[in-house]
Amino acid sequence: MIKPLVLVVDDDESVRRYLSSLLTSIGYDVQCLPSGDKAVAALAVSAPPAVVLLDLVMPGMSGLVILQLSFGPGRQADISAANTVFGLTASGDNGPTRHSGWHQSATTQWDATGSGFVSATL
Repeated sequence: MIKPLVLVVDDDESVRRYLSSLLTSIGYDVQCLPSGDKAVAALAVSAPPAVVLLDLVMPGMSGLVILQLSFGPGRQADISAANTVFGLTASGDNGPTRHSGWHQSATTQWDATGSGFVSATL
């Protein structure tokens, strides 16, 4: 039986290790990548994963830039082919990104991909 693939893109190695361990233990194949450029390259040459867990705030290329470069009409990967893309960030609603307009920018850019945007504090 083929296991669904989850792509984890996060610059924090401990987050990648934790998510990989958790997801593998419940029956998923997991590919972890440490940066946006590696994610864009991987998405350009392989079939879309069933789920993408995408850190939105990373050095270099952010998750939002990955979305712009890799998903949506005319892009390298078809977001509709991936069942779900989850944007993750450790930046809370009271953090500096909230006050700098990051949340509004993320919502607008994510919506531009046609995938919708849901914000939740965990």
